[in-house]
Order: sequence, then C-alpha cells, then structure tokens
Amino acid sequence: MVYFSFAICIFQDRYKSENIEDEAYLLSAIRYVHNNPEKANITKKEKYKWSSYSNYIDILNYTEIPEIKEILEMFSSDIEKALEEFIHFSNQYEEKIFLEMEETIKSEIDEENVNEYINKYLKSRHLKKEDLKKREYAKQKEELIQQLTKRSNLSKRKIAILIGVSRETVRKVSGEPSP
Repeated sequence: MVYFSFAICIFQDRYKSENIEDEAYLLSAIRYVHNNPEKANITKKEKYKWSSYSNYIDILNYTEIPEIKEILEMFSSDIEKALEEFIHFSNQYEEKIFLEMEETIKSEIDEENVNEYINKYLKSRHLKKEDLKKREYAKQKEELIQQLTKRSNLSKRKIAILIGVSRETVRKVSGEPSP
C-alpha cells in the first residue's frame, strides 16, 4: 500500500518523487520536511508559516487537515500522548537519505572546479566555448555533456548555462526521456 508520494522539486533540475510504502518512512519524511526550516537556518519549525508542524502541535485546536490526526494516531490512540511522542520524534536526528540529499553527495566535478574542468577539456581539443555551438564540433559537445552529467551532480540547467547550449540539448545528450 502506498501511503503518500514524497516529492521534492529542486529549482535547478527536474521534479523528483518516490512512493512512501511504509509508516516508518512516512514519519521520517514528515520529520525531514518539518525540520527543513531549521536546517536551512530560516526559523524554528514551530514558526515557519508554510509548514504543517504548528498544526500538529496545536492539534487540539486545529482540525482542518484530517491526516494530521491519522499520523498522530501512529504514535498513540491517546491524542495527548501521541502529541508528546510526535514532538519527541520530530526532534530526533534523521539518518535517512531523501531525494534532495542525494544531490549533495560529493562528486568528481563540482561547482568549484567545473569551469577548470571545462577549460581543460576545451584546451585539450583546441576548442573555444563558442565552438560547441558549431555543427562540426557536435561530437566534442556531446562528449563534454556526457562527462559532466556522469562525473558531477550539476543539474542539466547548470551544465547548459556553463557550456552555452540549451537545456534540451543537454537532456537529449544525457539520454533523459522527453518530459
């Protein structure tokens, strides 16, 4: 049974989602989302107005989202005890790796050294960045795009900007299906 679909939309890349098929993962995903404002040093999770966390902790006065009560009942059928356990659970360290976090895994080519990599690639082939737009250098352009997509965690949009081609070109070369 699929409980929800956990989705993350990163502005630099395509929308991503995965199914949540068990209660433990569902609760971890909720904790992860609720803790994001603090993790990003924006504000306390209780004060973040775009989060449902404050609705959870004020469940006795809030009833607009029925799923909140259902989630709290995973902790206990006694709503006050459930709330206490939920707050304790929410404050624990999260070890699970979610979609967004996969993007931060260290790669061979990153934001700091990508320009150096591109320049070395172009220099070794006696090319300029403008040459990548020319038909006769299509193979070199494709090779560079493939190297950047395989060896970095850079978004396709970022790669397109860095080498001066369209995002659609990067998408096609990297073998990503059409949206």
